Amino acid sequence: MTCYHLYDPDDPVVLARKSDVGLFGTPLVSLRDYEIVLDGIPIEKTYVASGAHLPQFGVFAHACYWSVAEKRGIPLSF
Repeated sequence: MTCYHLYDPDDPVVLARKSDVGLFGTPLVSLRDYEIVLDGIPIEKTYVASGAHLPQFGVFAHACYWSVAEKRGIPLSF
């Protein structure tokens, strides 16, 4: 619910339907969430279509993914 509708996890709408949170994957709403989820995954060797399912979420997803890559020293150029 958080990534599909772009609600903050503390939003009253989400809190009222907290049993729905996570049904369609991990709710990633911060750069720290991406760092935790991607910890130990060799993203430089892994294909990922982050945020591809929801265009308005894709910008945030890619920015976080690229930030994690940059922190790991993975070049962002091709």
